[in-house]
Amino acid sequence: MEFLIFIGIAWILISWLNRDSSEPKSTDKDAEHETNPKSRSSSDRERSNSKSTFDKEPNSIMIQRAIDSKKNLKFRYIDQEGEISYRNVSPINFETRHENQILCLVAYCHLRGAIRTFVVRRMQKIELV
Repeated sequence: MEFLIFIGIAWILISWLNRDSSEPKSTDKDAEHETNPKSRSSSDRERSNSKSTFDKEPNSIMIQRAIDSKKNLKFRYIDQEGEISYRNVSPINFETRHENQILCLVAYCHLRGAIRTFVVRRMQKIELV
C-alpha cells in the first residue's frame, strides 16, 4: 500500500515539474503589468500580445476585425464553471493574462452593463453585429 502511495506522489511530482518547464517564464516587468493591467500602455499591450498566442486562437482574426471597425460582437460564452451564456459586446482590445499567456478580449458587455474580460478560447459562434 505504501509503495502505491509513493508511486502516486512520484507521478504527481513528475507531472508538475514537466508542466512548469513547458510554461513560458515572465519577467519582473511582465509580472508588474499583470498585477496592475490599468497601468499598461497600448504599446505594452501590443508587445504582450505575442504573435504566437494570437495565432493559436482561430477566432482572433474576426475579433480583431471587430475591434478595428468598432463593430459589436455576439457569441456564446462558456465560463470557467461550464455555464453557457450568450453575449453581445463592444470589443475594446486584446490582452494576455497570467504566465500561460491566455489571450483575452476586454469588452463592454451589454448583458452585464460593465467592462468584462473574456477568454477567447471559451468564445463560440462569434458573429459581427
